[in-house]
Amino acid sequence: MEKVGEFFVGRPSGAVLMAGAGRVYVVEPDGSARWIQEGCGHAHKCALAPDGSLYFANGETFRVAHPGRGETPELIRTNPEDPINTGFGFAIAADGSVTYFDNQYRRIVDGDVNIATDSSRPDRSAVTNRHHYHRLGRKTEAGTYLITCSGAGMVREYAADGRLLWEHQSPGFIFDTVRLANGNTVISGLSHVVEYTPDHEIAWQLTPDDLTAIRAANLSGLQALPNGNLVVGTFENGASKDGPKASAFEITRDKEIVWAFAAEVALVALCRISRICMSETQEFDNIAAVDLLSACRNINGRREHTGT
Repeated sequence: MEKVGEFFVGRPSGAVLMAGAGRVYVVEPDGSARWIQEGCGHAHKCALAPDGSLYFANGETFRVAHPGRGETPELIRTNPEDPINTGFGFAIAADGSVTYFDNQYRRIVDGDVNIATDSSRPDRSAVTNRHHYHRLGRKTEAGTYLITCSGAGMVREYAADGRLLWEHQSPGFIFDTVRLANGNTVISGLSHVVEYTPDHEIAWQLTPDDLTAIRAANLSGLQALPNGNLVVGTFENGASKDGPKASAFEITRDKEIVWAFAAEVALVALCRISRICMSETQEFDNIAAVDLLSACRNINGRREHTGT
């Protein structure tokens, strides 16, 4: 099996799903790939659905029915006038339904739910760079929708009827967000990861200066684990040849590193992390999902794009 990186601090308990350098792959704890899906471009998000199919978004959203078997990805969501900016985020429910967090259309689409979202700055002035209207999003346990307004530095929460329920301004370029069981919201902003209370108070925070065992910058992706730990992804933070630079790492609330992964390919960087809900009968049961983003060119033979 091809080696795609190494866990240079600790090891996860099982395999992880990663993406980078135009590929999506399942990585074993020894750094080898169980399978590799080619042709995935500049993927910001990837996830396995309950039926075992693979979804990934690189501006457009694609599906692969049988990942790792050489199938051509099926295009399922795009804006032909501006495909690179159609959307970067989606969420897959346990029943297999998909919620799309559109960037170009500035909408949340979940079956019959179609919510027009606000990408403006806190003062409601417009964000003019259409690549930075929205980034990633989540459907919460309560059935509401969290979406990151990257260029505006805002996280906004909507009800299914389109009402704006909550919004929070956070410094920097906002990439990912997750709602915790205690009602707090964790937000990544490249230079920091911060947990906020509903009243906008800081409950916990992490910056690269807090890390001693590894080096990390451009903190992007987030996954909240059941034990309270966080998995954090980075963007453009180097590769395994660059020493203790982590593409992804798990950290305790005491800021101890559980494991850290460095990708083999230069400029591979992690953007989005999510737990996959798989049944016990499925092949990839208990695979965690880690979405890596490549800043390399030659994107899927369709476009060139670098950066977030």
